[in-house]
Amino acid sequence: MSKIIGIGKITKHSSNSFDNVYLVHGLKFNLLSTSQVCDKGNIVTFDSTHCMVQNKNSSKINRYGPRIDNVYAIDVNDIPASNLACFKAS
Repeated sequence: MSKIIGIGKITKHSSNSFDNVYLVHGLKFNLLSTSQVCDKGNIVTFDSTHCMVQNKNSSKINRYGPRIDNVYAIDVNDIPASNLACFKAS
């Protein structure tokens, strides 16, 4: 079992941020709850190969990510590093 080494925020715009995102020791990614994404007005769909985050009101696809082994990976590389507070958690 791994330790949570930080809890932070991922945000691109102040109106669409995600709080309480976990940075877990030994993982190369952060853990974000699907319910947190849905609570921000999104629809999240999964199939055997990918996941998709879509705005409930505009139907705009906000994020798309492949399934890698048993983890669905959402790429945040296009979000400026200064807005990825979770990656700076200590």
